[in-house]
This record gives sequence, C-alpha cells and structure tokens, in this order.
Amino acid sequence: MNPYQRLKKSCTDLTEAKEMLSENDHMDTKYKSPRILRMKDLPAKVGFAPSTIYELVAKGEFPKPFKLMPGGRAAGWLESTVDEWLRQCSIDSDGG
Repeated sequence: MNPYQRLKKSCTDLTEAKEMLSENDHMDTKYKSPRILRMKDLPAKVGFAPSTIYELVAKGEFPKPFKLMPGGRAAGWLESTVDEWLRQCSIDSDGG
C-alpha cells in the first residue's frame, strides 16, 4: 500500500470513528439512567438550606422524596423531578 492509499484509508477510518462516536454520544444522552439526588446535593442545586427544603416539602411546595429501599431510611429525589420543579418556578416567576 502506497502512502496515498494509507492516508486515504486512515481518513476513511477516522470518518467512520467520528460517526460512531457521534452515534454513541447520542445514545448516551438518550438512554441515561435516572440520577438520584440526596439532601446533601439539593442545596447547591436549588439554592435553599435543607431546613427550607423540608419546610417546602411539608407545605406541598416542593416534591416529596421517595425511599431508596422499602422500609429503609435513605430517601432521595429524581434529578428530573427537581429540574422540572425548577423550570416550573422559573415559569411562574416570569409570569408565563
């Protein structure tokens, strides 16, 4: 194989590799497993102290956590649920 043929093959391989990576990136975002947030994660995400978050949960103004294991003590929130709550707060504050 002459240098031109090697270069052409490597360019073809590179193009195929880029296409495969692009497809994998798309698949990763499409099939991401849900992320569970614990209380220690929430203050940085929503900007409230844990006591305020618990107060909002009690008033029904923030999503309730769910038990990570039946009968267990650990609880958490789906990140998508918290993100939706944040979006809704943003929409409500914008008046639309």
